[in-house]
Formats: sequence, structure tokens, C-alpha cells
Amino acid sequence: MPVGTKEDIPFGTWLRREMRERGYDIEGPRAGGKTRLANETGISLSIISRILSDNRVPEIKALRALGAALGYTLGEMMIHAGVAAPEEIASRVHVGPVRAGARVPAPQVQVPAEVGLEDLAEWEQYIWRAPVTVAERELAILMIRLSRGDIDTDALLDLSHAINEALAKKVGERRGPSRAG
Repeated sequence: MPVGTKEDIPFGTWLRREMRERGYDIEGPRAGGKTRLANETGISLSIISRILSDNRVPEIKALRALGAALGYTLGEMMIHAGVAAPEEIASRVHVGPVRAGARVPAPQVQVPAEVGLEDLAEWEQYIWRAPVTVAERELAILMIRLSRGDIDTDALLDLSHAINEALAKKVGERRGPSRAG
């Protein structure tokens, strides 16, 4: 799939593939993936079934909920659903989450060599490839780890230091240049 374009497949087919890749079992005697996705998104099971069978184009609210569950932005979901063209959704270079074996090249963002991107969780890879500063990426990752309760003392100290630096910078900007004399 070229960067910034929608695959030429029906949305339901695309969604089934995405669900399988993320462990939502949708076939077989123990398939509970549709129910799980319905519960996670707040979309009714009947609507999920109609979307998967390509009998329904999802509404914006459903696209937003599906995107949140699968790691896509609303804009990306609109492109995959065929309700928007990539050029109408201009804020991103890459369509889709970062994952091993992805067929789409990652955006050209400077990731420090010491980061070891391939050893990180998928969500951390995604943040490292976001078009923000290195300091912003590090802070975002630390905040997510903190919210998940997955942070050690050293990382917590790093987070505290980063927050203090950001606050000092903001306070300095707010005060403006000093007026001597």
C-alpha cells in the first residue's frame, strides 16, 4: 500500500484483517472477536456484523470508536472506509499503526540510534515515530507508563525532571524578558 492511500478493498474486508492481526477471533466455534470489539467500542454487535459483511458504511462515531480500539486516528479510519481521500486528511504522513512487518514505510522522523526501536512495544514505536520532539516523545512514553503503573523509580525521577524542566520553561515564557533599569 503506498503511503497516504486507501487500499482498494472493501472496508469490512480490511476491518476483518485488522481484527485478525490484533487477536480478535472472528471465525470458528470459539470466535468472540466481534463481541469483544462491540464491547470495547460501544458499537452494537449487529452493526459490527453488518460492517464486517460490507453491508454498512460506518458513521463517524463508529469510525472514531473502531479507530480508538485498533490504534488508528479518525482521519485514517475515514480513508480506509472510503469516505475521505488522503489529501483531505493532511496532518499525517503514515496511514496506520506502526507494527512489525508493516508494508508502509514509517514517516521520516529522527529516532536516536540508542532507542532500539525494534525492541519496544508497538505503542512506544508509534510514539517514537510521531512528528514531535525527542523530549516530547520521552515525556509521552513516561506518562503512559505512569498511568499504567508500569514505571520504576529511575523512570519516575526522569519524568519528574522532565515535568520540572517543562514548567520552568513555561514560567520563563510567561514572565517574559526581565525589565532592568
